[in-house]
Amino acid sequence: MENKNLNIRTVLYSMPTYRLFYIFLAIIIIVISILGIFITFTNNYTTLIPASGGIYKVASINNVRYIDPIFANNDTEIAISKLVYSGLLKKSGKEYIYDIADTITRSADGLGINIKLKNAKFSDASNITSSDVAYTIELIQDSLINSPRHKDWKNIEVIIIDGGNLTLKLKYSVNNIEEVLTQGIIKKSEWVTLPKGSLSLSSLNINAIGSGPYKLNSTVEQNKILNELNLGINNNYKTINTLPYIQNIIFKIFSDKSNIYNEIKRGELYTTLGVDPSELAPILKSNGNIKIISAKMYRSFGLFFNPNNDKNLADITYRSDLRNSINVDKIISGVLGDYGNRASYIYNKNYDNPIANSYIMSKSNYEKRKIDIYTVNNPDLIKVANMIKEDWAKIGIDAQIKTSELGELHQDVVKNRNFSVLLFAVDTYDDNDIYNLWHSSGRAYPGSNITNYYSLTLDSNLENLMTVSSAEQISDKEGQSLIKQKKQNLYESINDELYKNVAWVPLYNPYMIFTSDKNLKINNITHIYNTYEFLEGLNDAYINTEKVYTIFSKDKIYKKISDFVH
Repeated sequence: MENKNLNIRTVLYSMPTYRLFYIFLAIIIIVISILGIFITFTNNYTTLIPASGGIYKVASINNVRYIDPIFANNDTEIAISKLVYSGLLKKSGKEYIYDIADTITRSADGLGINIKLKNAKFSDASNITSSDVAYTIELIQDSLINSPRHKDWKNIEVIIIDGGNLTLKLKYSVNNIEEVLTQGIIKKSEWVTLPKGSLSLSSLNINAIGSGPYKLNSTVEQNKILNELNLGINNNYKTINTLPYIQNIIFKIFSDKSNIYNEIKRGELYTTLGVDPSELAPILKSNGNIKIISAKMYRSFGLFFNPNNDKNLADITYRSDLRNSINVDKIISGVLGDYGNRASYIYNKNYDNPIANSYIMSKSNYEKRKIDIYTVNNPDLIKVANMIKEDWAKIGIDAQIKTSELGELHQDVVKNRNFSVLLFAVDTYDDNDIYNLWHSSGRAYPGSNITNYYSLTLDSNLENLMTVSSAEQISDKEGQSLIKQKKQNLYESINDELYKNVAWVPLYNPYMIFTSDKNLKINNITHIYNTYEFLEGLNDAYINTEKVYTIFSKDKIYKKISDFVH
């Protein structure tokens, strides 16, 4: 070996310098060429895919007392609950997919729901059974428990068939039954030994065992108040669905929004919901690793007229002049920073068709006519009320703004219909909401028809809408197509009547504005009903990426292997 090395050295030393130069040049060219081929091959035949890992931070001002699915109430509690507890179904984008349930079938009349469970496990590796599902529902139905979800389940009977099968019997059709079936399931053996009257004071409200994609790793308290919760992946969730990509989600609780904004401006990558539009520019200027996401809410702000308290409002011409003199676009720009759009007279997940209200200065002069605008003591709503007051002053109307806290407004103003004009918001996600808001049966409290509007034609259309909606759930694809067209026709009729009779003045639908880590990749969200919906999508979101050969990039086996490894 030594002789060979000496021979190679001898040959190299004996070579002319120019030949050595060409040899080394040739070697460099070959190495560069090989690297170039490798890089080209890598770029052409590999792709970036989501990778496990990363930490995602969420900031909120909602105190967290409950994360269990029985008592969780505010948006932050519900968001955490949905990450820690699985339901029979789960929401994925705009669709509902099986979570704990393996199959769900419905009876011919739509009132019977047969459910077969997957061989699913809680985070402690114990099996989820029909008894756990039934116990969860029965607890919620118990009026002693006072669960916020009591109304969703009060007319549903649960029948256990065996350990993996059960049936739900509905007293009447429920339009949002898919959403109801996302209810998180608790572990019966952990809860059943506790007195029902003290369940809301139990440590299980925070530390119970769930079966969701995440589990609670740790908490931080200050003065017996939770101010941080750390969630980590629940590896047993792979018995239910694919594991999430993001390794940890940290929820940090702040005393007010200004503290959150300051932390983000200092460089923290917090997601926070309901950002004030005026804070967007300073945040983006200070933190280049933050992005802004916005989604349209199923919420309409508008003016509700009550002619019973102000006889002038019985005049449709007067109501029309009030409507047409409001510069809605100016409100959307000045108050919402253009994070909103004109509202329809009716609006839900199936219908959104704003009728363009012309901003027309009425030729009528209502000099010395007075009117009161009632609204919540909220800075944005007070701004809106003042802009409306200025517009109405141009046609001679003297508007006085009267504000109160939300609870007082409900009790003293809305409940007793004690207003002439109410600037308020309504949430209208589905057909039930539209029915409750405008059907004459809801004119008296606790009904939601706060304007006391009554029309036989409108009542008939609303009743037909509910009938058609119920039939839609049990129809085949062809039948659903016909029903969808019937519903659109009914929506148009209802919308047109409310517009022509100026039953109310819809102003705008606000957008929910989020800050988020710039590296977060999450399904595109265009509409949102609850603020926690965005956080539900974290199960499919990712921060980290890795390169794999393109032929494997859409291979579900690759993800399953990854889940197995993790």
